[in-house]
Amino acid sequence: MQAVYSATRPLWPVLRRILPRLVTSTGQIGRAMIRVAREGYPRKVLEMADINSL
Repeated sequence: MQAVYSATRPLWPVLRRILPRLVTSTGQIGRAMIRVAREGYPRKVLEMADINSL
């Protein structure tokens, strides 16, 4: 699996610019999880756009 991550790593900046609503980092996911745990969120299932907006 690490080989896949290493091979696709150069594509992330391009994907983030082309598909910003569909690409997120583990850091963004973690921050969103903490914020939702503290403050709540109106929906039970968060999509990538929700996570990126938090």
